Amino acid sequence: MTGRRIGLLLAALLCLAGCGRVVDADQADICARAAPALHPDGTAIVRSAAAPARGKAIGVRLSYQAREPGRAHPFTASITCRFAAANGPERLELTGLRTADGELSPVRLMILKRWWLDTEASPLSVPSAPFFLLGPEAAYGLQQGLNALAPMALYAALATAFTLLHGLTGRIVLAIGEVAVTGGAAMLVMTGAAELFGPLALWHLVIGVLAAMATSAAWALLIGHFMLRRFRDRQNGGQGVLIASIGLALALREALTLQRSVTAGWLPPLLHASIPLAGSPAFAATITPAALVAITATGGAVGFVVMAMRASAFGRNWRAMADDPRMAALCGIAPERLISQTCLISGALAGLSGAMLVLVFGSVDAAFGLPLTLKSLAAAILGGVGSVMGAALGGLAIGLLEGLWSSAFDIAYRDVVMYALLGLALLLRPNGLTGPRRREV
Repeated sequence: MTGRRIGLLLAALLCLAGCGRVVDADQADICARAAPALHPDGTAIVRSAAAPARGKAIGVRLSYQAREPGRAHPFTASITCRFAAANGPERLELTGLRTADGELSPVRLMILKRWWLDTEASPLSVPSAPFFLLGPEAAYGLQQGLNALAPMALYAALATAFTLLHGLTGRIVLAIGEVAVTGGAAMLVMTGAAELFGPLALWHLVIGVLAAMATSAAWALLIGHFMLRRFRDRQNGGQGVLIASIGLALALREALTLQRSVTAGWLPPLLHASIPLAGSPAFAATITPAALVAITATGGAVGFVVMAMRASAFGRNWRAMADDPRMAALCGIAPERLISQTCLISGALAGLSGAMLVLVFGSVDAAFGLPLTLKSLAAAILGGVGSVMGAALGGLAIGLLEGLWSSAFDIAYRDVVMYALLGLALLLRPNGLTGPRRREV
């Protein structure tokens, strides 16, 4: 596919994404809590759907089924709730409400906000019936597995990014986590700027993800130019890259800590409505659209890279240089260009991971960088440093182990166990579970 066709495809996808806006789950919950106040006491209400308010209004259009006392059959109703802003604390300030009978008067709106919304819980927050019936224990186990899916995909992507750099150059870059965090911060900046143009839409999220990938890719290219290239042929170059990458990680962490206005922001819960999958009306295993997007995006990216390593010219060149750099250069492979390509892909993977971290959890913090780096290192070692497929599998294993530990034991000791696993893997299987050949650093 030519570059022109790729550009046209991306433009078409952006246009399609721009046609839809997303629903803030908190705004939908406020609107749901307001609905019973519009009906007689004892009215049974069941939520049908929530959609963005029409036009340029910032808000939610809520549809529901209502059965009032004395009526034999339920009827469909809808209300539109408007809010002060798309982002920030003002996004939870209800400024208007419209029903089928017209706009709610300012006096009724003030009474609704002061004496109803502050005291009533949402009657529409109970999830609908699950798609499949399961017992409580089986549903709980499924829920823990679903909770582990997003971290599994995240660690697989970061471990793949780490292994792409180390497998090619034999150098350990301990700044992957901070590179991912800078990508997440870039997404927060881009989505925060969307407040100037009205409600958040899907294309704002798409641009935020692209900004995260571009920011992290730029940092990875700088790592490739100033560290990997310059220390590639030097004696004890591995130690030089290790120390330099630690210095970069500390610099990025301190810069993000000082700029708390960047990382202190929160992405509104736009795609966090729970989808019940299996269980019973009492307890159902659920997943959110945000988690599904994160799993699909990061998992698809990792799968694409793994396939590209097997079937593309880049993959063949990467394997040739990883096996014998001098022979690869004699065969016409340009080391500098290949390092830049690898850094670009690795950085984009890290940026995508940071963006998905923001999408699922709402924000990033400068302190996230070191744990992400160490866990990606543990995943790469567990799967086999130098093996892209092994690193991805190691990331899946680390995420799954985290989920299992969190579901059965004290979560406070989770990271202790993960770091102990890293030490154990280094001690027992220094070449990883898949046992690939590895150059000494």
